[in-house]
Amino acid sequence: CARYIPTNEVYLYKEYPLEILRQRLEPYQRLTTILLTSTKNKQLIRSMSIQQLAAKYHLHFFHDILSLERTAIVLYPNYSNNLHTYITEKHRLNEHETRNLFTQIVRAVHMCHQVGLIIRDLKLRKIIFNNNIHTHLLLTGLDEAIMLPNSTSTNDFVSSRFSCPVYACPEIVLNRQMYSGKFADSWSLGIILYTMLFGRYPFCDRTLVGLFIKIGRCRPEIPRTISIKARSLLRSLIRVKPDERLLAQDILGHVWFSGDRDTSTISMNTSLINDESLLFNSSNIYTNNSNETIIKEDAVVPNFECE
Repeated sequence: CARYIPTNEVYLYKEYPLEILRQRLEPYQRLTTILLTSTKNKQLIRSMSIQQLAAKYHLHFFHDILSLERTAIVLYPNYSNNLHTYITEKHRLNEHETRNLFTQIVRAVHMCHQVGLIIRDLKLRKIIFNNNIHTHLLLTGLDEAIMLPNSTSTNDFVSSRFSCPVYACPEIVLNRQMYSGKFADSWSLGIILYTMLFGRYPFCDRTLVGLFIKIGRCRPEIPRTISIKARSLLRSLIRVKPDERLLAQDILGHVWFSGDRDTSTISMNTSLINDESLLFNSSNIYTNNSNETIIKEDAVVPNFECE
């Protein structure tokens, strides 16, 4: 953290060499352009800063930039509590709270995808609360996002291997040269949802090789302590074949987000959503007797880049 002397406020900060500063800030520039030109935001622009406007979309923007001789310091609002810490303290969340928070996460990811940004390293620690009652979330780390050529690009294939191992999708652990960034983010959303509901990761092992084998097999245990709808959504995200996963733009159409309402009138865009054979086919269940709650995201495989 850093204290800004003129105002005595405390900020988080990142320091970048000047030669890469522009590249790091490009995702924010693209998002700013979209937010400011959006028709529905025109009335809000007059009364809100860009940081406040971004927060409405659950995105965490930087506050200011301090230029030095060879580097620049980027200041971010200081929100100390992240979702990883929150779940560690509570052990797991009920479906009602999970639904409210996960909706915000999906909206943030969807917004990024709409403007051509791939998160690539989506994880609990990157999701922070900006209030003290733990009801409003912001997605951080946009400076690390991968930028597609433009916001309308249909080709989202990327080659980055940067990922926390417990969130890595099968395409990454199988070392495929190119893979869909949006579907990889969908996998990470599935891991986040699982951890929110059960307080542990779906795939754990003491070694990196063992962890990657489990991810490649993709046989997570999904206990029946949660609703059928919740299990269905998990099965629609944690899938080996990328194109069988729900994209962020489709996730909120899943029946789970209807809560306790009658689902007979809800129109679905994919047959995967209500495929209950995915829920009860024993060949899809991997028995994991571990009751281990979540720990530091880099503790399972300490030699892998995770922060």
